[in-house]
Amino acid sequence: MNGLTIALTFCDRPVMPEWAVAFACQSYPSGISREVIVAKNLGLSQDWLEKVVTSARKKNSKYIWLLHDDVEPPFFATRKLIYDLEQNDQVMVAAGIYCLKGLPTEPFVYRGDGEGAFWHWKVGDVFECDAIGDGCMMIKTEIFDKIEKPWFHFEKSRMQGNDTIGDVGEDFFFCRKVRAAGFKILADGEVVCPHWDVENKCAYGLPRDSYPLAKEQELVESE
Repeated sequence: MNGLTIALTFCDRPVMPEWAVAFACQSYPSGISREVIVAKNLGLSQDWLEKVVTSARKKNSKYIWLLHDDVEPPFFATRKLIYDLEQNDQVMVAAGIYCLKGLPTEPFVYRGDGEGAFWHWKVGDVFECDAIGDGCMMIKTEIFDKIEKPWFHFEKSRMQGNDTIGDVGEDFFFCRKVRAAGFKILADGEVVCPHWDVENKCAYGLPRDSYPLAKEQELVESE
């Protein structure tokens, strides 16, 4: 029996040294057993993610940690996200927050369908959300006994009346199923992850003047 299945998704690109060090230095909960499974050049396909779930269930893993090869987790990420899951039986997903690659950037965390990125939180906050990116996502494996397949699916943009509904990624699709089943999803503002643009060797994060960092900036200026 394994406590944690770690699913690493590698695309056809190099890995930044910062990411490798962050993963190597990860601090896991004491006494937890682990298995690592790797997708190489498969991307975030539905087949790969379903294989992750199948492997975790066969191993009787209590948790699944999805980690992308360009999302750098803080060293305490696994311990903190598992802590978040264990505080409430209704919480099935807890995830770190990372930002869009591009300027102006925005966090991959959402409240309300069609309302865009959710900004009204502070670094350090843990809050309920409707959807969040799966680049650093911890999941209770039991949720897959409570929702039907497909668990993950990518939907292209479509028209609904006079409105265009944007692409729905595999993470959004999964989050909607979790919420529809009556369970909660948490975003952890303490687990803030740099999102690496490997080609340009730079990482995207929260802008210094953004709302989530405002309190931290005020503290720095007051010193």
